[in-house]
Amino acid sequence: MSAKVLRASMVGLAFLVALLTWQVLAKGILTSVDDHLETRIAGHIGAGVRSVAHVVSLAGGPAVMGGLACGALVLAALLREWRALFAFLIAVVGSILTIYTLRVSVGRPRPESYGDLSSAGSSFPSASTALATTVVVAFALVLLPRLAPAASRGGLSLLFWLFPVSVAASRLLLDAHFLTDVLAGLCIGVFWALAGRLFLARGP
Repeated sequence: MSAKVLRASMVGLAFLVALLTWQVLAKGILTSVDDHLETRIAGHIGAGVRSVAHVVSLAGGPAVMGGLACGALVLAALLREWRALFAFLIAVVGSILTIYTLRVSVGRPRPESYGDLSSAGSSFPSASTALATTVVVAFALVLLPRLAPAASRGGLSLLFWLFPVSVAASRLLLDAHFLTDVLAGLCIGVFWALAGRLFLARGP
């Protein structure tokens, strides 16, 4: 992707996050969609589906993603890919700061039916979704092309985009978040992954 496309994509994603934040704060029409979807999901998901969602949610959780991020940084350092390492770090740190700034500012309660996982804190945005998206997509856009160029062009790269969507879906199925929470998380994660790619693209 060219720098122009990256910048345009980031502007669009930032607008979407701002729109979702405004809707949550103003209790706009999208929050009505949230409530309707929560009602449809609560009590209508089988035990098998919830078990799979639980596994996916844990795989995309902060503990696992934090470990993967540290592993990716160590690998980049061992291979002396310093610019890629710094670009990846920009994406992860930027995402974490954005997540918790919004969580403190918005202070949205969790869905009433939430109770599957022992987690506390604000619901908006979904930290698991945002962090999983950042780590996985940033790895695909920033580190993978440097470490394995052939893999970054193959079908494997598609998996790096599908995984965050699966994590987002798992958070919905577990009643841990509203739809707007996970959409904001996806947008934040992709925004910062693109920011890392843009930093890398501007280098030598």
